[in-house]
Amino acid sequence: PLPDRSSPPAPGFFPPPPLHFTETAIEAVRTTAPHVDGKLRELAEAYDAELKLKKRDIDTAAGLLADISKELELTTARVAVLQSRNGLSFDLDHALHTVEALLESQKLLFVERLQRCQASDLAAAVRAHEALPRDSLGHSLDELKDLLARITKERNSLVQLIADKAAPQTLDSPCWKYRRLISLSSGAPFDQVDDLVGPMGQSVEAGMIDD
Repeated sequence: PLPDRSSPPAPGFFPPPPLHFTETAIEAVRTTAPHVDGKLRELAEAYDAELKLKKRDIDTAAGLLADISKELELTTARVAVLQSRNGLSFDLDHALHTVEALLESQKLLFVERLQRCQASDLAAAVRAHEALPRDSLGHSLDELKDLLARITKERNSLVQLIADKAAPQTLDSPCWKYRRLISLSSGAPFDQVDDLVGPMGQSVEAGMIDD
C-alpha cells in the first residue's frame, strides 16, 4: 500500500525518495566509483613515490652531515694536537683575520712600490724628452702632455690589475684562506700547501670555481 501523503509526516520520519532518483544515484555511483578509485590510487602512488624521494634526500643529507661531523672532529683533534705541540692557543677566526690583514698590507706595499717605480720611470722619460732639441721632438708639447697623461692613466690601471692578481687567490676566496691557515698552523711554506693536502683540495677548489 502507498503511504498516506494527505497528512504531514510524523517527526523523525522521512519518506523514501522516488524510485527513479534512487536508481539514478545507484547507477552514478556504479559508473563513477571505479574512476574515482583509480584516481585515488594514482594519487596515493604518487604520494608514496614523493615520500620515497624525500626519504632518500633526507638519508643523503644525513650521510653528508655525518661525514662533515667526522671531518670536523678530525680537524678539531688536529688543531688540539698542534696546540699541545706548539703550546699555543689557536683561534681560527683570529688567524683568518690576521691573514686578511697581512695580505691587504702586502698588497698596499706592492702598489706603493709599483707607483714609485712608475713615477721614477715617467720622470726619467720626461727628462729625456726635455733634453732633446725642440726640432727633433716630432710632436708639440701639448701632444706630449696628452700622451703622457694617457700613458699615466693606463699604467695606473695596470698597477691596480697587477695588485689584484698578485695573490694566488682573492681575499674572499675560502681556498686561499684555508691554504694560508694550513700554512700558519703546520709551519709549512705557503707554496707547499697543495702538496700536503693532495688532489682532494684541488678537486674541492675546482668545484667552487665551477659553482
